[in-house]
Amino acid sequence: MTPLAKLKWVSPSDDLTKVLAIMTEEDASQVPVVQDNKVVGLISRERLLSFIDLQANLGK
Repeated sequence: MTPLAKLKWVSPSDDLTKVLAIMTEEDASQVPVVQDNKVVGLISRERLLSFIDLQANLGK
Protein backbone atom coordinates (compact mmCIF):
# COMPACT_ATOMS: atom_id res chain seq x y z
CA MET A 1 0.00 0.00 0.00
CA THR A 2 1.20 3.52 -0.80
CA PRO A 3 1.87 5.71 2.26
CA LEU A 4 -0.52 8.67 2.46
CA ALA A 5 2.32 11.19 2.14
CA LYS A 6 3.33 9.66 -1.21
CA LEU A 7 -0.17 9.14 -2.57
CA LYS A 8 -0.79 10.78 -5.93
CA TRP A 9 -4.28 12.12 -6.54
CA VAL A 10 -6.18 14.38 -8.93
CA SER A 11 -8.97 16.91 -8.62
CA PRO A 12 -12.26 16.77 -10.56
CA SER A 13 -11.06 19.60 -12.81
CA ASP A 14 -7.75 17.97 -13.79
CA ASP A 15 -7.19 17.00 -17.40
CA LEU A 16 -7.40 13.29 -18.20
CA THR A 17 -3.87 13.37 -19.59
CA LYS A 18 -2.67 14.22 -16.06
CA VAL A 19 -4.55 11.21 -14.69
CA LEU A 20 -3.02 8.91 -17.30
CA ALA A 21 0.46 10.36 -16.65
CA ILE A 22 0.15 9.66 -12.92
CA MET A 23 -1.04 6.12 -13.61
CA THR A 24 1.90 5.55 -15.94
CA GLU A 25 4.54 7.12 -13.67
CA GLU A 26 3.31 5.32 -10.57
CA ASP A 27 2.34 2.08 -12.33
CA ALA A 28 -1.06 2.54 -10.70
CA SER A 29 -4.33 1.05 -11.89
CA GLN A 30 -6.41 3.58 -9.96
CA VAL A 31 -6.09 7.22 -8.86
CA PRO A 32 -8.25 8.87 -6.20
CA VAL A 33 -10.15 12.06 -7.01
CA VAL A 34 -9.93 14.59 -4.16
CA GLN A 35 -11.96 17.76 -3.67
CA ASP A 36 -11.89 19.94 -0.54
CA ASN A 37 -9.57 17.40 1.14
CA LYS A 38 -12.13 14.61 0.68
CA VAL A 39 -12.01 11.63 -1.64
CA VAL A 40 -14.96 12.04 -3.99
CA GLY A 41 -14.15 9.31 -6.46
CA LEU A 42 -11.71 6.89 -8.01
CA ILE A 43 -10.59 6.67 -11.62
CA SER A 44 -9.48 3.28 -12.89
CA ARG A 45 -7.17 2.78 -15.85
CA GLU A 46 -9.76 0.49 -17.46
CA ARG A 47 -12.56 3.10 -17.27
CA LEU A 48 -10.25 5.89 -18.41
CA LEU A 49 -9.10 3.95 -21.47
CA SER A 50 -12.72 2.99 -22.25
CA PHE A 51 -13.68 6.67 -22.13
CA ILE A 52 -10.78 7.66 -24.40
CA ASP A 53 -11.75 4.89 -26.85
CA LEU A 54 -15.37 6.05 -26.83
CA GLN A 55 -14.34 9.65 -27.54
CA ALA A 56 -12.12 8.49 -30.42
CA ASN A 57 -14.94 6.41 -31.91
CA LEU A 58 -17.32 9.37 -31.68
CA GLY A 59 -14.77 11.53 -33.49
CA LYS A 60 -14.15 13.99 -30.66
